[in-house]
Amino acid sequence: MPKPQPFPIVAFFQRFAQRQTREEVARQFSVISGMETDRRVLSFVAFMVPAAFLPLWLCLLLFILDTGAEIAGFRLMKRLDPPRQPQRYFWMLTGFVVAQALYCAVPVLCWQLPDPMAKSYAIGMTMASLIHITTVRTVHLPLALTGTGVTTLAAALGNSWYWLESGHTIGLLISTLCIVAAAYFALVTMVSVHRLHDETLRESIAARAADQAKSRFLAQMSHELRTPLNAILGMGNAELTQAGTVESRERMAILVQSARGLAVMLDDILDLSAVQAGQLPIRPKALDLRAEIAATVAMFRQQVEDAGLTLRITIHDSVPHHARLDGQRLRQCLSNILSNAVKHTQAGLISVYAYEHQPGVLAIKVADSGPGVPEDLREKIFEPFYRGQLNVPGTGLGMSIARTLARRMGGDLTLLPSVSGAQFLLTLGVETVTKEALPEPEPIAGTTLAGVRVLVVDDIATNRLVAGTYLRLLGAQPVEADSGAQALAQISGPRPPHIVLLDLLMPEMDGVETLRRIRALQGASAGLPVIAMSADSGAPILNDGSGPRFDGQVDKPLSVEGLARVLLPFAAVCGARRVKAKPDLPPDTPGPVDLAKS
Repeated sequence: MPKPQPFPIVAFFQRFAQRQTREEVARQFSVISGMETDRRVLSFVAFMVPAAFLPLWLCLLLFILDTGAEIAGFRLMKRLDPPRQPQRYFWMLTGFVVAQALYCAVPVLCWQLPDPMAKSYAIGMTMASLIHITTVRTVHLPLALTGTGVTTLAAALGNSWYWLESGHTIGLLISTLCIVAAAYFALVTMVSVHRLHDETLRESIAARAADQAKSRFLAQMSHELRTPLNAILGMGNAELTQAGTVESRERMAILVQSARGLAVMLDDILDLSAVQAGQLPIRPKALDLRAEIAATVAMFRQQVEDAGLTLRITIHDSVPHHARLDGQRLRQCLSNILSNAVKHTQAGLISVYAYEHQPGVLAIKVADSGPGVPEDLREKIFEPFYRGQLNVPGTGLGMSIARTLARRMGGDLTLLPSVSGAQFLLTLGVETVTKEALPEPEPIAGTTLAGVRVLVVDDIATNRLVAGTYLRLLGAQPVEADSGAQALAQISGPRPPHIVLLDLLMPEMDGVETLRRIRALQGASAGLPVIAMSADSGAPILNDGSGPRFDGQVDKPLSVEGLARVLLPFAAVCGARRVKAKPDLPPDTPGPVDLAKS
């Protein structure tokens, strides 16, 4: 038998429901529910004031029925999908129509009374209802249209009843024209506001899409740029160790230093993007605060001396010895400020003074004897890409990144008034802890990677060559694989590696999928230390909760120091033997023993 066709009105409403979207209804529910409590209170007042003109029991009854109908409409609207639930959508609209009709009953009754105050209240109550509908309920236009239709119909019926009983035809015509004009104005307003909502939503979606596209572009460009940069640094360092003449060593040193400067600029640009998107994580942990500050300043001592300057550091007794904060971000903020001071100071002194600004707030004042900052540029220097003097190197991002990070860590970075030079004040929120809260140091002093087989997994041969070169400098035995599948074969082979260096971005099987398959292997191979190699230093890949965990992360472009810092903690576990001799490292590169002690 043929399936019976629904009534025309039912079929029409089903087609109408099919054209509505779940997302729009959800946005409308969010707007209305956000002010539900306030509306309940105001509705109660609106129903109780007419008790001066109408019976109290009638006002209470209408308020209870109105509230019940609205609650029913709200519940039906929650998680409503009109195309799939047309009947529920119909009853949702019905609930709001009934609620609006009950609300309009009060002004209709007040309009029938001879008291001018009652008539004034009837007009005010009706206009307040139209304002609410045309502003709050226009996200989903059918809801606003039905509400306006009920209000207009109730006003027209109540007005006609009053004037027909009075026998004033002219009054009926004039007041009806006013109702029609008000309804038309409300309709135009509703359509305009609904279009504004739609336009705002489209712009928001476009902005999110653009932001996601920018993030994808930065991630891809980061990977593409770091690959040749990794090769320049790796081969440059390797050639620097074998340079036979002073001239060649100087040329290679300039090449390596320039490549490192380019890497810093790239890091600044990526950090700025991550900070602005709120994606640069803050990970507080217990540390030796005084040692952290002193070590960060010490990194600039040679650079300051080479520039003919004097560096002075003072740590006040009020600074706690041990505190909880993100040491990496502290070093990043302080390093950016010190780097800025060195670049803009031609002669004289750079001083660092750390003290407790107030309980729970660390303050670090960095002053230099440079030209200072003009009054009109005091805030502009914190804007991205503003470099101040054009003859100084850099991208103009350091101070902007430092201020944003400081504010995310419960502090700020400001430029203090100064008679001469520039004086910056960095404040950070800290939590004082006891020495017992500090993590146990890694037992790696005196350990090298001698005898450790490290599998380097990367689809780009240059990256494998650079990593292998650095690993040999550290005494390790590098083994290469150009894909995840080849890595799994190496691990399952007769001589499995002790550690795996795994690139994240590879075709066919990426680093995360390769890690999953390694952890699924049988026996000891499943527990191999796997270190991620990533061009995105802000990527939360160590423990994102989506699968197996990496045991560490090393950022590209690779460096001997970075590899040693990440791999040395696994040396004892991997059975590395202790040796007295240090590997041949490039000049000014600490050996593994020094790295472990630092």
